[in-house]
Amino acid sequence: MSSKTIELRKHFDSLNWQIAARGPDAAAPTLLVTWQVEPEPVDAGMPPLIQTVLTEALCGLGPCWFAGDPGGAKPVATLSLRRGLSRRQAMVFRAERAAELLPAFEAGAHDWSMAAQWIVVTSGPFTVEDILPLIQTLLGDWELPADWPEEVPLIVQAGVDGDAAGCHCRTPEIEQELRGALQRSAASHGVAVRSID
Repeated sequence: MSSKTIELRKHFDSLNWQIAARGPDAAAPTLLVTWQVEPEPVDAGMPPLIQTVLTEALCGLGPCWFAGDPGGAKPVATLSLRRGLSRRQAMVFRAERAAELLPAFEAGAHDWSMAAQWIVVTSGPFTVEDILPLIQTLLGDWELPADWPEEVPLIVQAGVDGDAAGCHCRTPEIEQELRGALQRSAASHGVAVRSID
């Protein structure tokens, strides 16, 4: 027997899921997206069908930006990241369609299953120069900034072992838009959606 369910959690332990905690006065919610798939996948991380549902929902909200590996698409920018004494390069990609966002879940240098990936969703005319400081902060400091540009409605963070997606919404309205986009995408792929609040 096969079953697939996406779970939407408004209340969760951010330490257990290794998701950046919002400040106590933050009015905007973080929605934790988890899933149950039977039979269980062999590999850690997000199963391919759930990737498809999530990427369709995110791209439905706006262009998505992520750090990835060289190969398929051409990066829109390259960042130099410093952490302690180490330095490394991060290639930044922009995706407008779900297929263009799927490499975010397969990137070796920013491995989703190792909770090493962030996806930034933007709205309106947002240039590479506008988005790079935020991506630099996310990848360099590995924490959610206290505030971010209004043109960024959503920041998605890989959870522990890649078994969740922490969706940091700018406003409660964005949370509702995300829920609706996930429900539409899930329904088109035969995946159930369950809210756990």
